[in-house]
Amino acid sequence: MKNNANLILLAKRLCLYLFTALGLVCLLLSCSRQPDIYKSAALVEIIQNKQRTPKPLNLEIDRISSKQVLQPVIEQTGFIYYKAKQLGIDAQTFKKDAYTALIKDLELTIDERNDQISIAIYNESPTMAAQLANAIAVSYKSLHLQLAKTKSKEYLKPYEDKLNEHREKFLTDKKKVATLSASLNHKVGKSTRAEAIKEVMAYDSAISELKTSRAIFEQSELRFQELLKKTEDTLGGGPILIVEEAQIPLESVKKTTH
Repeated sequence: MKNNANLILLAKRLCLYLFTALGLVCLLLSCSRQPDIYKSAALVEIIQNKQRTPKPLNLEIDRISSKQVLQPVIEQTGFIYYKAKQLGIDAQTFKKDAYTALIKDLELTIDERNDQISIAIYNESPTMAAQLANAIAVSYKSLHLQLAKTKSKEYLKPYEDKLNEHREKFLTDKKKVATLSASLNHKVGKSTRAEAIKEVMAYDSAISELKTSRAIFEQSELRFQELLKKTEDTLGGGPILIVEEAQIPLESVKKTTH
């Protein structure tokens, strides 16, 4: 009986060791089946306005990772369908989580000294990694330009209104001179001396007003054009340059924690 009990205990231990070994084998096999991950990065540079205090690049990090930048990328690159397929889930189900998923695949690195930001994407597909990184860089550049134009338009509106006011005055004076000129030609030899003198004086006065309004209008237009050239870069914090496009990586990498 004692021998039988020992045999049963030994058998149980052997089974336990066997199951443990099988578990380790399964774990190793599972790890070995993990897909390769590829990293591709685009490099952008913020051209800082030398006349103003440089903008902290941390603010640009928040902008790049915003939905304003990433949502167009998600919709235009087919990221939803591709990532859903990688995860083995339905695209419509995954759609609501697409932004969060792209954020997890995104890595942003700041180079303060050169005012540059690396936009890197990790993906199982090297082609998709490069495509997404480049698409994000382009979307970021487009948003930056759009915001700069909006700020520029708001800043320039009072000057534009004044320019339109001067233009309207100039055109009104020009029309007045043309009307008086036509009237003088029509009344040649028909008006009394007093009437003729009065009409000529009115014409001369209109000509003088026209010269003044023309000068004011031309000066206002020149000033507006000068401001127009300066404001987009000044208010936008400088243009965005895509210094280096993302390339399709040839080798897989280990995804860093970020």
